[in-house]
Formats: sequence, structure tokens, C-alpha cells
Amino acid sequence: CAHSNTLKMFAFTNNLSLMRTQPMPYTIEARREFLRLLAAYHSAFSALFHVLDRVPSDLSQVPSLAGGRSPAQVIAALCGSLEAGAHHYAQYERGKRFGGRYDADADKMVYINARSETDWHALTEELRTHWHHLFLAAVSADVHERPNDFRYGEWLIGLTDECVRTTRQIDAFMSAPQ
Repeated sequence: CAHSNTLKMFAFTNNLSLMRTQPMPYTIEARREFLRLLAAYHSAFSALFHVLDRVPSDLSQVPSLAGGRSPAQVIAALCGSLEAGAHHYAQYERGKRFGGRYDADADKMVYINARSETDWHALTEELRTHWHHLFLAAVSADVHERPNDFRYGEWLIGLTDECVRTTRQIDAFMSAPQ
């Protein structure tokens, strides 16, 4: 059953923090590690897309998830995180270094407000588009042997973790009596 597969994926991705990559030459081991992270990212978002297909438009605006957010607000924040990840990947490709770390919590309200007028269908399509763009950027990084820079993997880990949390919240919301 799909719900059982989702739970198995959660068990797998709960251990992602143990798989943090360290800077190293792009050896076969480093490539396997990066491809494991990419597979977890793909699996997590596949599970989320399955859950999102069950959310009717009228329930997408109900503020019932963590922090009093609606499913639409949580997906808007995730869209923004994916957009930021793709931006950082592009910066890495250009050889740019960042002095600080990305502060996702500080940007969540910006992402939510920017998409406040977006309808549910358009928002979920935007999520799929951003997911796809980052997936292609990660595959390109692999092809060009760049993931020896641990930041590529860090973004996949962070986005996968955020996706798993989002999936859990929305799945619980959809499983609860309405």
C-alpha cells in the first residue's frame, strides 16, 4: 500500500543526517554517496506528490499544520526552499563561495507571502517544477563531478528532510477526520 511505502521512505530518510558528506575527491564512493542522497531526495518528493494529489483545493487553505500553517503555506515555503537550493547550486557552478549558511526559517514567511494569491493547483505545479529543476541541477553536478563539494549534498539532505516533515504533516492532516 502507498501509505506503507511512505512510512518506509520516512524510516530511510530519518537516517540522512548520518550520511552527511565531507569534502573529498569525487571517487566511486563519493559518487555512490551523492547518488544515495539524490535517490532519497527523489523518493521523498515522490511520496509528497502522492499525498498532495489527495488534498482538495478547499482544504489547502485550512490552517491546521505545524505553526498554524495551511497545506498551501507549507508548500509555498517548500517551493521557496527549492528555489533557494537551485540558486545556490547555480552559484556553486560559477565557483562562488558563501560566507554564511542559508537561513531557511528567516525566509519562510517571504516565500509564503510571495505565493499567498497562488491557487492550490498552480502551487503544486510550481513545486513540481522547482523539484525538477533542482533534480536536473544535481544530476548535472554529478555528471560534471562537482559533488566533492559537500554543499551539493547538504542541500539535498536539507530539502529531503524538509520534504519528509511536510509529507508527514499533510498526510496526518488528510488522515484526520475533517
